Amino acid sequence: MSSNISTIIWDWNGTLLNDMDICVDAINQLLAKRGLPLMTLEKYRRLFTFPVISYYERIGFDFSREPYDQVAIEFITIYFDRLRHASLFEGVRPVLDFFSRKGMRQAILSAMEQENLNRSVFSMDIGHYFSHISGSSDHYANGKTGQASAILKLLGSKPSESLIIGDTLHDYEVARETSCHCLLVSAGHQERERLLSSGQTVVKSLEDLPSLFNGVEPPYFLQ
Repeated sequence: MSSNISTIIWDWNGTLLNDMDICVDAINQLLAKRGLPLMTLEKYRRLFTFPVISYYERIGFDFSREPYDQVAIEFITIYFDRLRHASLFEGVRPVLDFFSRKGMRQAILSAMEQENLNRSVFSMDIGHYFSHISGSSDHYANGKTGQASAILKLLGSKPSESLIIGDTLHDYEVARETSCHCLLVSAGHQERERLLSSGQTVVKSLEDLPSLFNGVEPPYFLQ
């Protein structure tokens, strides 16, 4: 990993926050209501993508018969009703401490709506680690590239010294489009095989990150 990294930009859902079971439960309620095949966690991680509307279409929703906005709001209502049951992944606090001790600035970049994102982060008692928390202005999860550019400008961070850590190929796309470094964690919303196609460093869990930054690279890392 590059030794000149000074800013860490974290994805929230699926990277720091383990909300996969909640997402699968919520989407299965929508699928069952429409008589569509239900999802397993494995199938979800194989099919989930950005923009989220493409994921809905992939699993059988027909937006010529009902508006996407209606489906999105239905999902998000169920999701936020259950969000209090979500927890942080193992190793979140130690790794945030690790980067803090190294003097790195940390920020959150999420497709979650801003007010709900703030509430979610601070309810986990980790808000103090972050110089900035950037969420979306709506519930439709269309993409995060513009938000990433705004974070870099706000923090005065150079892309060459910034690392985006996420759990989806969209996080890699955001890093590529903003010229930031990228690292992907395969414990989240997309399976490891999909993440490997990016050609970026992929780790199994957040607990692997301190070793990587200290120059120890276990054999399952992809460079």
